[in-house]
Amino acid sequence: MNKSRMGIVLAVTVLCLFSSGCYRAVRLEKMGYEILDACPDARFKKDVSISIGGMSWGLLKNVAMSVEKDDHEIQTYVGNLSKIEVVVYEASGIYKDDMRPIGEIVKESLGDDWQLMVKTAEDDELVWIHYREDNQSIREMNIVVYDNDEFVIVRLAGNLDEIMEVALEEHGNFTDRIVHSAR
Repeated sequence: MNKSRMGIVLAVTVLCLFSSGCYRAVRLEKMGYEILDACPDARFKKDVSISIGGMSWGLLKNVAMSVEKDDHEIQTYVGNLSKIEVVVYEASGIYKDDMRPIGEIVKESLGDDWQLMVKTAEDDELVWIHYREDNQSIREMNIVVYDNDEFVIVRLAGNLDEIMEVALEEHGNFTDRIVHSAR
C-alpha cells in the first residue's frame, strides 16, 4: 500500500473512532452519581467510563473475530454485541442496607420495559442484572455490581440470547439467584 493510501486509511479509521460513539458512558455515569447521592456513606471515584458502539465497535469486532477465528467464546460474545458501555468507580461505604435505594434508582433509570433477572445481596457483593427484550429476544442487559472496592455499571446491546445461554451453561451455579428467567 502506498503512503497516500495508508494515510487515507489511517485518517478514516481515526475519524470513525472519534465520530461513532467511542465516548464516555454518560447515562451510566449519571446512574452512578444518583446512587452515590442515595447512599449516605458511599464514596465514589470514577476510574473508567467508556461507550463503544457504531463503526468503532464494528472495527474492533471485525479485528477480534478475524484474529480469533477458532475461539468460540470470542465469536459468541463479541460477534453478538453491537454496543458496550462501562463505568467503573473505586468505591467504599455501600452496605446491604443500601440494596433497596440502589435497586430503585437502577429500575427508575432503566424504565418500565426492563425486567429484573438477577438480584443478590451478600456481605461483600451486591448485584443487579436487568434485561430488555425485543421480538422475544434479549437485546439489552444492564449489570450493576458492587464488591467492596469497586462499583461497576455495564450496559450491553446486541443479540444477547446466545450469550445468555453460554453464560448459564458455564456458570450455572448462580441460577438459584435468578429472579426472572429469560428463557
